[in-house]
Amino acid sequence: MSSDEAAGHLLGRAVAEQADESILAGDVVDLGKLSPVTFDPALRAYRTLGPVVGKARSEGMSLR
Repeated sequence: MSSDEAAGHLLGRAVAEQADESILAGDVVDLGKLSPVTFDPALRAYRTLGPVVGKARSEGMSLR
């Protein structure tokens, strides 16, 4: 793990992961079921992730 207190950065490495079966979609975590919370430093608020708004590859290909 390393940190840069002046910049406010903290870097680490995940050494293990676990997930309850209720939030899995097959063998991956479904973020809609998990409803993770993150900190928004600009507004100094906690936020949740919203719904899916498009599929990355198929939506992006239409912009070419």
